[in-house]
Order: sequence, then C-alpha cells, then structure tokens
Amino acid sequence: MITGNDEDFQKVLRAALEKRFGSGLTWADKVSSFLGINCQSNESNTRLTLTAGFKINQLFERHHIATRGTRQLRASVAQYSDEYTKIKESKGAFTSRQVIVKSHFASIIGVLTYLSICCRPDITTVLNKCAQGTSDPQRHHVVWLERLLMYLVGHPNQGLVYNQDGSPLKRGIVEPLAAKYPELRELRTSPYVCFSDAFCLG
Repeated sequence: MITGNDEDFQKVLRAALEKRFGSGLTWADKVSSFLGINCQSNESNTRLTLTAGFKINQLFERHHIATRGTRQLRASVAQYSDEYTKIKESKGAFTSRQVIVKSHFASIIGVLTYLSICCRPDITTVLNKCAQGTSDPQRHHVVWLERLLMYLVGHPNQGLVYNQDGSPLKRGIVEPLAAKYPELRELRTSPYVCFSDAFCLG
C-alpha cells in the first residue's frame, strides 16, 4: 500500500519496489482495514472513517470476557468524575468478569492504548486512570477497566472521521472561535488546529 497525493512519485516508487522485490507484489488501491483498524471512505473519497469494532470484538473473544449485563456499566463511564472517588474507596470481592479483567490487565491496557491512539480518543481519560495500575492493579483500577470495556461493547464502532471539507468541527467550533476572538482569526486558514485541556498563566 502506498498513500500520498503525488501520483507520479507513487508510480516511480511502485516500479522501484517491483524491480527490487519482484513483480509478484500485490497493491491495494483501496484499503478496508489496516493493523486491525477498519477504514471506510465514501465514493468520492472526501470522507474517511476509522473504527475498531473488529479489534474490540477480538479482545473480548481472546480473553473470554462476558458481555452480558452491561446496560448499567455502559452508562457509568459518562459519570466518571463523579464516581471515581466512590469506587476508589469501595471494597468487596471481584466478580468473575473482574477476575478475568485483572488477570489480563496489562494485555487489555496495551490493546486499548493502541486503539485510543489510532481511532478512539473518547476512551483516553478513563484509560489513563486505569493504566496507572498496570503493574499492580487495585480494585478501582479493575472496576474502571471493566466499565471501560463495557462502554466499548455498547459503542464498538465509534471512531474518527476525516472530511476533506465541510467538517462539523470547523463549522461548529473553529468558525465560532475565529469569529469571536480576533487573536484566533487565523484558525480559518490554518491547515492544522490543535485543542488542549492544558493552559498556563504567564
């Protein structure tokens, strides 16, 4: 697979690779998956969606994690900040599912870290808290990782969407910010826009 917007260079590179490694190479002009990430584009190639439903299902199957009885847990991730302290101070025996989660804790954290980087930024905050217990997971780490897994059961095909133009992000956030704050007017023409929850007072 070769990707880029210089078609002439792609042809030169393809010819060079075929000369070096033989003409039996197969080339993918359109990719449906890459390293466990599902890639879907519309007919005009102006919209690309990256999801990880297959990778998520594979994670549950590999570790034999039950997905029944997940309705309450799915909703709980949204209440993360309110419930974290309560769960951290809670005590009690592990359920059978939590025992499995704890026994495969580091492996699960590794897969979810990969997904959070590739196409699931929505799990990053909770995952970061869970990952703090990777070397020695405590009860609250296990409970929150279980809840995160159940959230993924309910939302397996959420992901990243890249639009060539007409992005909802630009229309709903960038444009209003550029219109309201003179120092941000260059956002309209900038090819890159970065958001952060960190700031400093100078």
